[in-house]
Amino acid sequence: STNVYCDNTINQEKSNVLTVFDINKPDAAPREITFEKKVVHMEFNKDGDEVWISLWDKDGEVVILDDKTLEIKARVKGLYTP
Repeated sequence: STNVYCDNTINQEKSNVLTVFDINKPDAAPREITFEKKVVHMEFNKDGDEVWISLWDKDGEVVILDDKTLEIKARVKGLYTP
């Protein structure tokens, strides 16, 4: 992947924002993807082509992003998280 994914968990104004930097474009502004819930953890799948993102809430979920397009591929809803 050429992307670096950052959460903003402790920023009260942006805790629901995923920030994505492209390491091939260090001078470019990062892309920000806003979700409905707090973004707390990102992890690549085995093949490295998807990023699984944990969203915390009483009705939390895991969002699966395509690493190349940053489009949502799937959502696993109904997960209780702290």
